[in-house]
Amino acid sequence: MMRNTMFIFMTLPLIAWSEAQERQDPEPNQEEAADALADQIRVYKLRHELLDATKRKEIPYLKDFIALYPESVVRYLSFAKADFPSLSVNTTLHDRYQLNMRIPVRYSEDNKKIIGYGEPLCYLSEISSVTPRDDGAGGTELGGSSGGDLYKHFGLQDWKKLVEAKGDFASLGLKLEVNKSVPNFNLVKKHLKSLERKIPKQADPEQPAPPPETKSNK
Repeated sequence: MMRNTMFIFMTLPLIAWSEAQERQDPEPNQEEAADALADQIRVYKLRHELLDATKRKEIPYLKDFIALYPESVVRYLSFAKADFPSLSVNTTLHDRYQLNMRIPVRYSEDNKKIIGYGEPLCYLSEISSVTPRDDGAGGTELGGSSGGDLYKHFGLQDWKKLVEAKGDFASLGLKLEVNKSVPNFNLVKKHLKSLERKIPKQADPEQPAPPPETKSNK
């Protein structure tokens, strides 16, 4: 959670500067830059709260991904042609492949509601080797990985085919190696899990509401 927060705050000044350049505005002074940064933080806080409060099993495309791959890891991410934050969901297959889906999120101008979702972008990539390294706490972590021969980028129509085929990639003309697990692949899973967006309990829409308090008779 702290890593995600630090990343957001580190990138905010760059985003504000980029937007000012695109508008060809005069270079802002220090006070204007501080105001712009504060406004960006306010907007992103509102948007994160909105996305946290949205039931993931009701979000188009994401609900199908989670149904196919229950151990999926959801992140909030910035990518082209999408409002920030948008959705990125990952899973691993056969201890050899990583499947990623990105779903653009669109927010209202006042940032008080989500007005829609864009079409998904999917990426299937093969990992041929994993390099471990010391994590500094007596264990190991992901040090690096090498890509294999298979890489597939596909969109909505192929995603629908995959859903109808219950995750069988033969429906896309692909044959996955199901019995060639990569040594140390658990470190890839561990790394992905470390990037997961953790929803605060009070904002988690999937959690049942606590029972109302009752006054005990003394």
